[in-house]
Amino acid sequence: RNRPVFSFFPPRFFCSGSAGRSYAKMMMGGANMDPMAGIGQANNASTDGTSGTGRKMFNAYLASTNALHVSDARAYMSLVAGAVAGVTGLTNLKGACAFLIMHFVTGAAVVVFKFNGKIDKYTSASGLFSFLTQELQKCSLSFILFWTLFYGLVYLF
Repeated sequence: RNRPVFSFFPPRFFCSGSAGRSYAKMMMGGANMDPMAGIGQANNASTDGTSGTGRKMFNAYLASTNALHVSDARAYMSLVAGAVAGVTGLTNLKGACAFLIMHFVTGAAVVVFKFNGKIDKYTSASGLFSFLTQELQKCSLSFILFWTLFYGLVYLF
């Protein structure tokens, strides 16, 4: 069953009262997502003759929560790596290589420590390379901003 990997923030639900509780229960997988398909029933007996084996349910809410937290981790990495590269005086390809190394190390750390090596269980990425190269351009722009800012503050002023 899909579950959120990062638990930095509690999930927010915009419904209140009993409707809000049932919506929260449905989003976290506690209630039937589709009663017509028999997903979430107590017995795994199926009416279509497949005996309920091999049925997986994709929870879009949990996948988007995981993607949001991975994106936040990568954004913080790019800011810190840019500041470190600027303060240490890395220029040209050394700075670009520092960014690439930090981006891949951060992605690999998420896969190993948070996903337990099961990328397809927690994200919609098709493989390890696809997961590691996600958001490369967005993070590189933040890295360059902080890299030039801290380089300028330390070595030019």
